Amino acid sequence: MPSDTLETALPPTPHPAAPASGLHVPRVRFSRNSGLDGLARVFHDSPAVALRQHWLNEPQEGFRPAIVKLCWRARSLCIFAGMEDDDIFNDAQKLNDRTFLLGDVFEVFLKSPHEEHYVEIHVTPNNQRLQLRIPRPGEARAAQAISDPAAVFSRAWIPREGGRWFVYLEIPAHLVTGTSSAGGTFDLQFSFARYDYTRGKESPVLSSSSPHPYASFHLVENWGILRVDAL
Repeated sequence: MPSDTLETALPPTPHPAAPASGLHVPRVRFSRNSGLDGLARVFHDSPAVALRQHWLNEPQEGFRPAIVKLCWRARSLCIFAGMEDDDIFNDAQKLNDRTFLLGDVFEVFLKSPHEEHYVEIHVTPNNQRLQLRIPRPGEARAAQAISDPAAVFSRAWIPREGGRWFVYLEIPAHLVTGTSSAGGTFDLQFSFARYDYTRGKESPVLSSSSPHPYASFHLVENWGILRVDAL
């Protein structure tokens, strides 16, 4: 893949990414089978957020940047993420393995302001997923696995030159809002996060799009707001 396409998909740091709240998500028509080059072009002008370590004054050693871009397609939120990574791996082998304990993970959290529950979706570099439904904020330990492999669509890539990996996700509105008739303009609460493991290191490097005061991704009050144009 040409290096300029990689730079488009994951711009260099520092990046003028949008703040993690008040994002307008446009509707875009495209094929989910566009491939990495095609998706980089589709998402070129989409709103973007960066993952950071908001709870630290300075990023810790080993922190690597990540950028997440968004659009709306066919009643689903579409997410394209690119992550720099020195050691890309995850040993998950099947749906709903405990991915965050097995290696690198990209995480998505989505909640309707009108519903108590929210969803948490993990994707690994080898495109294994952990899909969870949390009944309400503060009850992450009561998370229920979403066992339907078709509930979410995902793809993942590790370019041959290494050092980066990419994820594409489609999360249907009904999984978050409880209805398949989402239309017009509506809001979703969101957060994106990451576990970045390096073999031989004691613990992963964590980062998030949300300004959490400490590294706890389930603090819904810190999440951002997406305004979706689903017309």
